[in-house]
Amino acid sequence: QAVGAKAVARAKGDGADAEWDPATMPTGPGFWEPTPPGFVETPLAPLAGSQKPWVMASGDQFRPAPPPEYGSAAWKAELKMVQEIAANRSFEQERVARWWGDYSPPALLNGWVHELILRDGLDLPQAARILADLHVAIADSGIAIWDAKYTWWTARPITEDPDLSVLSPAPPYPAYPSGYSGVMGAGTTVVGHYFPEVADEMADRAWEAAASRGWLGIHYVIDDDIGLTMGRQVGRLVCALPGANPVDGAT
Repeated sequence: QAVGAKAVARAKGDGADAEWDPATMPTGPGFWEPTPPGFVETPLAPLAGSQKPWVMASGDQFRPAPPPEYGSAAWKAELKMVQEIAANRSFEQERVARWWGDYSPPALLNGWVHELILRDGLDLPQAARILADLHVAIADSGIAIWDAKYTWWTARPITEDPDLSVLSPAPPYPAYPSGYSGVMGAGTTVVGHYFPEVADEMADRAWEAAASRGWLGIHYVIDDDIGLTMGRQVGRLVCALPGANPVDGAT
C-alpha cells in the first residue's frame, strides 16, 4: 500500500491529464494530417512528450535535429526510398514487417525478459529491479519520442503519396521519429545490459523491428533510424543508474 500510494501521488503530478488545444495543431504542406482508412482527426497523445519522465531531465533531453525540410532534396530522397521499398518489397521483408506489426514493443520486451528471468532463476529483488528498469526505459523513450513527434508534426508517407503500397494503416500521429523503433531501442538496450550474452541478439531484434516500419510503408527510413538511436540513448541512461548491474549483481 505504501508503494502504491507513492505511485498514485507521483501520477497526480506527471502531467498526463493535461488537456490539448486542437487550435495549436499546425496545418499545411508537410504537416501531419489524418490518414486512411480511418482518417482519425485527433492525433494520439499530443502532450505525452511534456509528461514528467523517470530518468530524463525533461522530455526534450534527446530531441533530435529536425527532419528534412519539406520539399527539399533530402526530403524527396526520403520519400523516394519509401516508394522504392514499397514497390520492390521482398516476400521476406513483407513477412517480417507483418510479424512485427502484429505485436506491441512492450508486450514483446516483457515476454523476452520474463523468459530470461525464469531461465536464470532470479530472485524477487533481482527480477523486480530488471522489470522496473525495463519499464522506466519504455516510459521515458515514449516521452522522448512523443516530444519529437509533436515538435515537428511530420506527415506520414501515405499523405505525400496516396498511391503508396502500404501493408498496414499508419497510426494516428506524426511520423518523425518512430515510436516503435524508440521503445524497442530502449527496451532491448536494458535487456542486453542485464543479460550480456543476448545483447547482440537484442540489438539485432531492435534493428529489424525498426526496419519493419519502413517495410510496412508507414514510416520514412529516417524516422526508424532516429527513433532507434533515441531509444538506445534512453536505454543507456537507465543502465547507468546506481545498482543497475548485470544479472549476477542486480539488486
